[in-house]
Amino acid sequence: MKEQLLILGSLFYSHLSLSLVALLVGILISIPLGVWVSHQKRWQNLVLGFSGVIQTIPGLALLAIMVPILGTVSDWSETNFNYKFSSIGTLPALLALILYSLLPILRNTVTGIAGIDEDLIEAADAVGMTPKQKLFKVELIMAMPVIFAGIRTATIWVIGLATLATPVGAPSLGNIIFSGLQTKNYPLVFAGCIAAALLAIFFDSLMGLLEKAWQKRKWNTLKVILCFFILLYSFIFYKGSKDIFFKDENKIIVGTKAFTEQYILGDIIKMIVQEKTPYKVDIRKSLGSNLLFDALRNDQIDIYVTYSGTIWSTVMKEKGLPPSSKALLSKVTDYVEKKHNLKVAARLGFENKYAFAMTRKKASELGIKTIDDLKKFAGDLKLGTDYVFLDRLEWKNIRGLYKIDFQKKIVMDPTLMYESVHDNQVDVITAYTSDGRIKKYDLLILKDKKKAIPSYHTMLLLSQRAVTKRPLLLKELKKLDQSITLEIMQDLNFLVDEKGKSTKEAAKTFLSILKKRP
Repeated sequence: MKEQLLILGSLFYSHLSLSLVALLVGILISIPLGVWVSHQKRWQNLVLGFSGVIQTIPGLALLAIMVPILGTVSDWSETNFNYKFSSIGTLPALLALILYSLLPILRNTVTGIAGIDEDLIEAADAVGMTPKQKLFKVELIMAMPVIFAGIRTATIWVIGLATLATPVGAPSLGNIIFSGLQTKNYPLVFAGCIAAALLAIFFDSLMGLLEKAWQKRKWNTLKVILCFFILLYSFIFYKGSKDIFFKDENKIIVGTKAFTEQYILGDIIKMIVQEKTPYKVDIRKSLGSNLLFDALRNDQIDIYVTYSGTIWSTVMKEKGLPPSSKALLSKVTDYVEKKHNLKVAARLGFENKYAFAMTRKKASELGIKTIDDLKKFAGDLKLGTDYVFLDRLEWKNIRGLYKIDFQKKIVMDPTLMYESVHDNQVDVITAYTSDGRIKKYDLLILKDKKKAIPSYHTMLLLSQRAVTKRPLLLKELKKLDQSITLEIMQDLNFLVDEKGKSTKEAAKTFLSILKKRP
């Protein structure tokens, strides 16, 4: 419990600092820009239209777009100035949040200035005010209540959107929300949601208090609130600059994808590294496959666990039928080691691949054991699948080789698939072969006799920096080679997904098994 509270506290601070920095930069851009377009009418529609278009982009998509854009800029910067910066983590999240904060503040600034009584403007001109005096003594003062309303709206939006920063590698309260959803740890999900909501409510209320103090000229209240913000921002920028200029060279960054098995493997790696080496470990959770590979290739993370089939289909972008299991593993290993100078530190020993699965009872009733058998009934059956399967090489190969399709294909969160097939809401699912719920719900994995689905050997990859500068890592992580069987991984996943254990407890269970081996 104490450890969970420490993690929550750390993520709360990360979420707070990310949101407030984005909000401050958004204010510093939006108000001057709003003032400028208020006096340059020909640019007003263009600027407001651009900010409106940004607002229509879904938050998660906007965050994801920032990564390849920054990656391209970083490559250009390295080529021309020999300077490379990280395209994952805080920077892409910060830029996306800044863009998302612009519209409400910008529009309200324009609206506030446009709504000023013309008589006041004429009076200011009549007494000989300069444009600068008129701006600061009339326009901004009169428009301030409307501008405050825009800032309050932006505050809520930014704090809410910051929970989605997790998939681009930025720590936030989204970390525990995403991991809680994937591991069915709903108290953790509620804790993250409540913390984010309280943060939004607190700062919205504080902005409201600041607005009232301004309107009623309560200067003492105004000074207290402003001092609070100055101290808070001073601490954020001090800590941020300290982290930038005084990096902990003993820190290892482990990346994981967004499902239970990856969280468990991440914790196993963390425990081994921290026990056997002098390094500290920071885990970046819930990242995408391509993002993880690019981050490892660019030394932005040091370690992550991937699958040979994932590299083959999504990174190498190979088309058509996969080669034999041994040939695929050899080609993938050559690709990551020879082309990208990465290192396969260990092959963990099990595969986690896609497979069609049905309840054993229904499969027995229909006489189905293979995908060929399934083909005869598929036109009357419903398929439950995850978000990406229907766009992947596996489905294209299956459809081409077996000439199969289903009456209906229902896309859902992977955590719901197993219960759905068990409860007969769907007839077939695209299961993951190392998932512990296959045993729980007594599901039958249908044989893929035509080898449409590539092999998914589990591979532990190290970055070039980790191999050259931290050779002790490779030495210790090699001990994981062929150490995890499919049955062991299924049991570990089951402990978390169905028994309510934490991923750390599952990791400790495995390490205790490992220590007992000769």
